[in-house]
Amino acid sequence: MKGKIWVVGIGPGSPEYLTQKAIKAIEGSDIVAGYDLCLNAVRDLTHDKTIIEMTWSNRNERLDHITREVTSGKNCSILRSGDPNFSGSSGIEDIYDRFPDAEIISGISSVQIAAAKSKLAWGEIVLLTFHVSEDLEKKKQNLLDSVRGGLIVLLLSESRFMPKDVAKFLLSSSIDDKMPITVYENLTLENERVFHGNLKELTGKTFTYLSVVVIGK
Repeated sequence: MKGKIWVVGIGPGSPEYLTQKAIKAIEGSDIVAGYDLCLNAVRDLTHDKTIIEMTWSNRNERLDHITREVTSGKNCSILRSGDPNFSGSSGIEDIYDRFPDAEIISGISSVQIAAAKSKLAWGEIVLLTFHVSEDLEKKKQNLLDSVRGGLIVLLLSESRFMPKDVAKFLLSSSIDDKMPITVYENLTLENERVFHGNLKELTGKTFTYLSVVVIGK
């Protein structure tokens, strides 16, 4: 009999943000697979599980292995950071293609945490994610149009478009260098860091790809 498979959003990184539904799926799994950040968030739930650590270089090999294990009757949770359909969306399409019967379990995204910390209501912001596999130019134009329109932008950065790249791009497009900007890095983790400043100040700052940027407030 074929096993069950879940694609589980584990939240921004702290175990405190795991949902009860995510915990139930992990507890019901024989195999738990995911990137290191995701696995770290669920260590206390996986002592009796087979762990499959994924990287960008081995992910296809690991997914092939999971396919064989699920076919043989094993239950598996594939972990994704944040919510599988938003902040962990890059690279998710092939998982859905491989496992069309998978149950998708929503998680809490880091953008939700950032919005709460900034006291922003969803109706007053433009939400952009750069966690995408396609070319970024259209996303950049959306960003620029929103900022020029006086809108508050909440942006999930990516390795090709880090926070200082955001600042440099906007400055090169003649946006006021005093435009207020906030960067939240490693939200909910022990090494969480927050920067409040303006575009000009941000160009000299370095952050990891695990950053959320708020522009205009």
